[in-house]
Amino acid sequence: MYTESGVVNYRAVYTPAFRRQADAARKARKRQEQAEARAKRDAEFAAEVELVKVRQKHIEADPKIGTSKEYWDRKRKEAAAKAEKIAPVYNEPPARKWTYAEIERRFCAVGWKTPTGTRVPYSHRDIAGQCRHRELALIRQAIMYWTARLTGMSYPAIGRLMKKDHTTVLYGKDSYIAKRAKQGRTLREVR
Repeated sequence: MYTESGVVNYRAVYTPAFRRQADAARKARKRQEQAEARAKRDAEFAAEVELVKVRQKHIEADPKIGTSKEYWDRKRKEAAAKAEKIAPVYNEPPARKWTYAEIERRFCAVGWKTPTGTRVPYSHRDIAGQCRHRELALIRQAIMYWTARLTGMSYPAIGRLMKKDHTTVLYGKDSYIAKRAKQGRTLREVR
């Protein structure tokens, strides 16, 4: 049984795709909570730093002010408000958004080797074509894997861009993972 926003779904637990999707959503929520906690911690730290600076400046100016509790409570609130405005600066930059075109362009740049030893880049026509040369098939599979992993596009959408069926995309993605595993490089599952 799986409960998401109050709805109970008994069958969904038994499908691997749903489990992966639920796990990905859970991990995304956890990352978001960690980022918020980090931002809050950074804001509190910035507030404390600001308060210490203000306190030192006022103690140097007038030693009697340094002992007033109400004064320092007010200053602490002001510093916290100022730190909340500064907090977004300390957060991590947003993750890069990849597109299919970028991924395809990078892999197509690898190209094929001519008898003279020079490399000629592949084109979109090669990727979307029917040619089954080993090197081109590997590049197609790499594009399928990285597009599914980095863009979050559905398999039918990737298939439409590559003029392939969504089952071909699934098979290509899994084949790429297996081929890389044979080379000693483990890649994580996409979804």
